Amino acid sequence: MTQELYTKFAYEFMPFYRNLNILSVIGLSEAGIADLPSWVPYWTRHDAVPPIVNATSPIDMYSFYHVSGSSVASPRKIHDTLILSGYVYDTILDIRDTLTF
Repeated sequence: MTQELYTKFAYEFMPFYRNLNILSVIGLSEAGIADLPSWVPYWTRHDAVPPIVNATSPIDMYSFYHVSGSSVASPRKIHDTLILSGYVYDTILDIRDTLTF
């Protein structure tokens, strides 16, 4: 029941807000529901690392991100598989430790 609710909420969030911001909060905790798809946030964990962006913020915090231009998310779902289309616009070559100031 919980898996179905989390999956339905995550999937319906994307077309409602016309973006993929909810994907910024996935995979933040190691423990979760065993059968939860990897693209669905596990909301029960309160000790998870904060997301890069606040996907549920009512404020448009994303107005400074313009990679997608005026395009909107058009996700599809087949069973528990999320299907998206897009373009590769850059590649990450290396990841380093966090900078400290």
